Amino acid sequence: NNSFKYIYKDIKIDNAYKLLTYNIINNKDNLKDYLTVDEGIENRIIKGINIAKSWSELINYLKTKRYTYNKLNRMFIHILLNIRKNDITDDIYIKVLGFNNNGKKYLNTIKKKLKYSILYGYKPNKSKLLDIEFKSTYIYSLIVNDYKLIEMEYKNKPIIK
Repeated sequence: NNSFKYIYKDIKIDNAYKLLTYNIINNKDNLKDYLTVDEGIENRIIKGINIAKSWSELINYLKTKRYTYNKLNRMFIHILLNIRKNDITDDIYIKVLGFNNNGKKYLNTIKKKLKYSILYGYKPNKSKLLDIEFKSTYIYSLIVNDYKLIEMEYKNKPIIK
């Protein structure tokens, strides 16, 4: 219940269409470099953004047996967030959101055994995936028009009880 107050109930994916179009236009020669963008669809995407007036229309224009709604949505999210095929690495981390005294003891005992980094807040360039997560929050804040979200990414520390 506590989380519901932070979720925007009226957000629509079409709100991100202008940002998606901007990214496609700026990177039209390199669309195949984006994660999940298969070679061969780039020209159809470019043609589609000149016809479609919304994210939904673009999906409907491009949808085929090979390119399902879900595949196209994933593809567009990767383009929107500028996630390229070479961005995905084994750079895994654990982002701690909160803990109590038992959790603190547990984290202290396992941190030497883990092969992953334990992060307690956002720090730029600490992890490629963490930077993608931050960028996702930033773009989300643009879509929902709530710039406090970016400030919260920097300032929020784990909840300690």
